[in-house]
Amino acid sequence: MKQTKTKKLFLIKMEPDANALFWNDNESDEDYGACIGDDEHLTLPGRDIDFNMPELKEWLSLFVFQALAPCESGETTPEDLAKTFYWRDFHKRGIALAVEVKKLLPKNCVLKYAAPFEDKSGLLPDEVLIDEDLQHVENVQENLFNFLALKDGAL
Repeated sequence: MKQTKTKKLFLIKMEPDANALFWNDNESDEDYGACIGDDEHLTLPGRDIDFNMPELKEWLSLFVFQALAPCESGETTPEDLAKTFYWRDFHKRGIALAVEVKKLLPKNCVLKYAAPFEDKSGLLPDEVLIDEDLQHVENVQENLFNFLALKDGAL
């Protein structure tokens, strides 16, 4: 019987920050929590992935200039930002972009989407698994957005 070698799963968290977007989420790795990518590329063990996704760059820039910078400068607080920044639309677009990123990743990579530290709106659960099964992701998105709409009072 032929044995097949299984590749170790590599966990990646997509969580926006200044000049950083992707994080090593493997608790057993010595570089757990380290930045491994931004809106242009992602560095994995033995492989670099370059993104050609202007929407990803635009989405991260929106966060940096309209949410992160005002919080870091003291112009606003994360709590006040929860009332003024359009977190629902931001996460809807972020999850859609995460689905596109997932398509570019090797099969042994698990991608999770997480809200940034500055999001104190409470709209998003801790993390959203971006699964290879696109039907599953679409169901998660639909349920999440219906939940967000209910929470926002939009439905």
